[in-house]
Amino acid sequence: MSGNLAFISYAREDENWAEWLQHKLETYKFPKSVRKSNPSLPKRLGHIFRDTTDLAGGVLDEVIPNALRSSRYLIVICSPNAVTSPW
Repeated sequence: MSGNLAFISYAREDENWAEWLQHKLETYKFPKSVRKSNPSLPKRLGHIFRDTTDLAGGVLDEVIPNALRSSRYLIVICSPNAVTSPW
């Protein structure tokens, strides 16, 4: 697996928010003026890891830590649901 820009952690009850955030980040385009002054920037941010879109089997105890290690950023969706999650 190549590196991810970010890993989204969330409570299962907040899946709609996680899906929305993943879509917004993965489809975000830098403004042309920003890219013009920073030519090394990519057109888009990059891949955002989310369990329901990126887990294709395997041992979760290995896949999740590997995805975390290969991600540059960790995004945690904080909510009342997350407070009560055992994870």
